[in-house]
Amino acid sequence: MDGSAVLYSPEYYLVELGLETRGDLYALRSFCERKEKQTKSKDAEERKQSLIDKIRCKKVKHSSGPESQKKNTPSSSYGKPRKFELGWQHFSEVQKRFVAVRQSRGGGTRSVSMSGNSTISDILEEARNLFFPQGKSVYGNWMDMDCELANFKGEVKTSLTSHEGNVMDFSLQSYFELHKLTRVRLYLRTRQRGTSSISVEEGEPEAESDTLGVLKGSSRERAKLREEQDGEYAESLRADRAKTERREQALKEELNKARKVEEFHAARLSRVLDEPTVDEPRVVVRVRHIDLGLVNRAFKPNQKMAAVYDWIGSLQLIPLYFSLSSTPGNVIDPSVSIYYSADKVLFMEQRDDPIPLSADDDEVSFKGFCEIGEIGMTPPSRIMAWDIDTDEEGCSA
Repeated sequence: MDGSAVLYSPEYYLVELGLETRGDLYALRSFCERKEKQTKSKDAEERKQSLIDKIRCKKVKHSSGPESQKKNTPSSSYGKPRKFELGWQHFSEVQKRFVAVRQSRGGGTRSVSMSGNSTISDILEEARNLFFPQGKSVYGNWMDMDCELANFKGEVKTSLTSHEGNVMDFSLQSYFELHKLTRVRLYLRTRQRGTSSISVEEGEPEAESDTLGVLKGSSRERAKLREEQDGEYAESLRADRAKTERREQALKEELNKARKVEEFHAARLSRVLDEPTVDEPRVVVRVRHIDLGLVNRAFKPNQKMAAVYDWIGSLQLIPLYFSLSSTPGNVIDPSVSIYYSADKVLFMEQRDDPIPLSADDDEVSFKGFCEIGEIGMTPPSRIMAWDIDTDEEGCSA
């Protein structure tokens, strides 16, 4: 039995052959698995080496054949396609020089592939098809143009001169080889027949052009353009200022809201009464707080539920308004006795508005501290006691 048979045989069959312990069974399968991997790896290396040898033999035969020798001759490279970039420059009567034509006006730089044997006339014909479709362009008809081929330096090409001074006919492959270039850019240069060929000398400032390369011919147009740009800038500045003012107003509102919350909390905290001592009678109040969970505190028996409201409101800055209830919807008035909460767990519920001080007077609200009108503007005459039998003062508004 070989290794492959051991790997695919069921366990009971191997046990019948004498492998009674699982340790021996697993050891045998592990050994066979390693041998199987080594065999497959060796076979793969042999097949790879065999393929490499075959490829090498084919290359040797191909390179030694007559067709390969013909391809390696210098003359054969001239028929090979060559890629280059072709642009368009048109003579401007205003600027007195050749100006590159933008793509938006039918120009731009095009990627072209032509045979290495291509001459100047072949390249000009290709440029005519690209920039003068159907023989027309934004600057006129092809038949009304004087055309020439130039390189990136602006030098017009009619022939090529080798480094030794020998003049030869222009071809695309010869241009690549002469200048030792891998990337070539040539330009179609056009001029309306009968126009001057004077070009701007180096260092002379150019006239102002717009984004499409069209010359702004008069000072009136330039002034109008500046006026439009100034108007757009002023409008953008006004929008930025309005946005800044809205942001500042929102920030002020947030600060006022935070200040109001802090004043509410400070007022509640200042009215929290001391807990009774161990020897004094007490009533323990338990409240299920919204954020803090179950909290409890002892109060004197003669106090009102307003004292519980003050204590719960002093534990956190928010919520600003809340109510206490023993059952959902049954809001406890701040004016009732503290005995109402004995042996109960009160629930805290957030509100959008303050609760009344009592069920008999809905116009008097418990907002967390004494106030009339603006926050902190309570006259002393409005401060009253929660319980007239004690000296402990509360407040109402």
